[in-house]
Amino acid sequence: MDSLLREVLDLQQSWTARKNPEMDKRGSLISSQLPAELRKSLPLLASVLGVAEAEVGVEGSNGAGFNAKIPWVRVYEPRRSPGATIGWYLVYLFSTTGDRVYLSLIQGTTVWTGGMFAPRKPAELQSRVDWARPLLSSSVTSRTDLVTSLRCRAIRPG
Repeated sequence: MDSLLREVLDLQQSWTARKNPEMDKRGSLISSQLPAELRKSLPLLASVLGVAEAEVGVEGSNGAGFNAKIPWVRVYEPRRSPGATIGWYLVYLFSTTGDRVYLSLIQGTTVWTGGMFAPRKPAELQSRVDWARPLLSSSVTSRTDLVTSLRCRAIRPG
């Protein structure tokens, strides 16, 4: 798993929105190889989540149409998070500069409006974070590598 994550990070330094051999390789790692590696841990993941193995999904996205600056691979429960814009899930997020990968518990931050994805209101997102953090605090307080904010270094559109 570590070598696959390292490969994606190395390829991040060659990012381009357009198709090329490096981005094709990154796409294969994100969409096929990393999810396949994570699926090997389905019994453990299902046990931790308290669900049957058949109720654990794994998928990766290298972008739709163009290559995403920040590719991701997520582990989720399809019933509770049928898409990356809905619910909560674990996700590997790769920095645009290729210097870090985060494993994060994350929530969908956009809503499909019928014609486009619109960002959820910051107050709504914060309210959900405020609800979730106390539920997790006893599980994560002993972690020395826990961070509470991510720096994937994507440029937000103006």
